[in-house]
Amino acid sequence: MSSNLSAAAIAGDYMLVSETGIERMQLLGQVPGSAFLIGGSRRTENGTSGPTPYELLSASLAACTAMTIRVYADRKKFPLERVQVAVAYKRGSWDQGSLEGRDRYDRVLFLSGPLDDEQRGRILLMADQCPVGKTLGRGADIATTLSPVGNQNGSPAATEYLNDLEAVAAIEDPWVGPP
Repeated sequence: MSSNLSAAAIAGDYMLVSETGIERMQLLGQVPGSAFLIGGSRRTENGTSGPTPYELLSASLAACTAMTIRVYADRKKFPLERVQVAVAYKRGSWDQGSLEGRDRYDRVLFLSGPLDDEQRGRILLMADQCPVGKTLGRGADIATTLSPVGNQNGSPAATEYLNDLEAVAAIEDPWVGPP
């Protein structure tokens, strides 16, 4: 992709991923204001030069969960000082060349602050409201096209995500009981 087309893609709401040409399978991910390495073939003590695509999916789920919890806790004025989310990905098993069973993401919440048991339980329920988790849980259709030269019109994905987070903040508690 030429640098003009790259700039056009980055200016839109797409995430652009390009081969670096430095390492086999090393890519550069770019979004407006940020760039980072993905994958790579050079094995070091720490793995590859960047996260794998599955690690990026796990990181997306963890980040969205933490953001959802933060928005909710702030709205409810819960004394949440810090949230951390760990996610482990487990792939379904392969049988004779086809995937059997569903993939699984195990998510663990680490909440710091003087939260009572009720607040912790409500936060646990709200973690399942994160937009990325909902997308992964239901699956998504993927449409692939070839880009005509000079046409890099983006979709409103970034704006939609922020709107999704605001919608989560407006959700009434799934917990039933006195306020």
